[in-house]
Amino acid sequence: AGLLSTKVRSHFRVTERDDAFVPLSMWVAIRCAEEGAWFGHNLSSVNILLDKQDQLEGLATLTKIVGVKLARCAKQYGATQWDSGSIGLHARLGPLNLLSAFTPAHTHEETLSYRIDVDDAVLTASLMEGWRAPALAGERTLAGDDHAGIRALHDDIERGEAWQLLGIERRAEQAQLCHLRRAEQAQLCHLRRG
Repeated sequence: AGLLSTKVRSHFRVTERDDAFVPLSMWVAIRCAEEGAWFGHNLSSVNILLDKQDQLEGLATLTKIVGVKLARCAKQYGATQWDSGSIGLHARLGPLNLLSAFTPAHTHEETLSYRIDVDDAVLTASLMEGWRAPALAGERTLAGDDHAGIRALHDDIERGEAWQLLGIERRAEQAQLCHLRRAEQAQLCHLRRG
């Protein structure tokens, strides 16, 4: 705790204990019945408490990748909202194979569920200096607040179409754009290095 700011130490109630252990991040996953499959339930880090200049760049990515490796995930399932910036983080591990685009049983109905087929080469490459996200050359773009588009995509998935979410494009003062492609047109290699 002695290396953390007063603000963070206060939050963790360790202002008087320099030697206290303070968790900087966590990834919570739930084991699925399917062999080698885990559902990523929660990812968080101390960065939310830190001033921008003090944030630990890449902490969430590193935390998720270490968690996936420690759990020996072959498939990582998850759910997130269409307007969440975390989509970009999840997509660093590989394309998100969409299982649903709309989840009425969730607190936030416009929640997508996905599966990532874990590839060690992709995990390693995404941690390397100079790594760049694959090009967002999808055939469908969906704004994070496009309610009708989200429902239409969900209808397509229910009809048996397979879609992958490749990543997001953040826009100032507007909803982010989510780039998708049909899974059968997916490239075999997700890696692209700069």
